[in-house]
Amino acid sequence: MSVGQKRLKRHIIFEWICAYAQEHKGNSPSIRRIGREFGIAYHTARGHVLELIRERKVDLDDDDKVLIVVDSDWTPPPY
Repeated sequence: MSVGQKRLKRHIIFEWICAYAQEHKGNSPSIRRIGREFGIAYHTARGHVLELIRERKVDLDDDDKVLIVVDSDWTPPPY
């Protein structure tokens, strides 16, 4: 990103989704949780998520309920 270039809200949301998943053992936040975190309406949060899907950064699974960060790995416990 060049100096003075504005970061898009959806990219800030994507970074937060990744941090959330890391803190919650791979579980991603719901769209409602994203909306609450950023003080935006559900439909606005969903719009950002749909843009992230279009950019192939996240995917939705399980009837649009579970966000999956594309190219992420979950490592099961060693036992």
